[in-house]
Amino acid sequence: MLLVELDDHLGVFRVDRPDDAEVAVFAIGSTARSARGAVREARDLGIRAGLLRPRTLWPFPEKDVAALGERVRTIVVAEMNMGQLIYEVERAVHGKTRVLPCLKADGEPIPPSQILSAIKEG
Repeated sequence: MLLVELDDHLGVFRVDRPDDAEVAVFAIGSTARSARGAVREARDLGIRAGLLRPRTLWPFPEKDVAALGERVRTIVVAEMNMGQLIYEVERAVHGKTRVLPCLKADGEPIPPSQILSAIKEG
């Protein structure tokens, strides 16, 4: 798996499989672990998926999300709440790519299977 660690003016973030992704998952914290598993499973199914995992959300990596939005057809935003991050991602991509929510707010981690379902939809 191609892995790129980037350290720029926005902070450190990690990109898995940025080279040929058609669908990308935006996830932070513990949700990123499930997202990484979902991306691997998607790859095994022949879906060109990738992961953008910022280590911090402030400042929001707007330029990097916008650049990702130029390259992929869909960004799946996996978050353990009711959708606060999705609005930031939508704002950053300016309608240039589809943004899908993958939300869970019951205190339990999002399983990779739920994120994989969203990737398949994308």
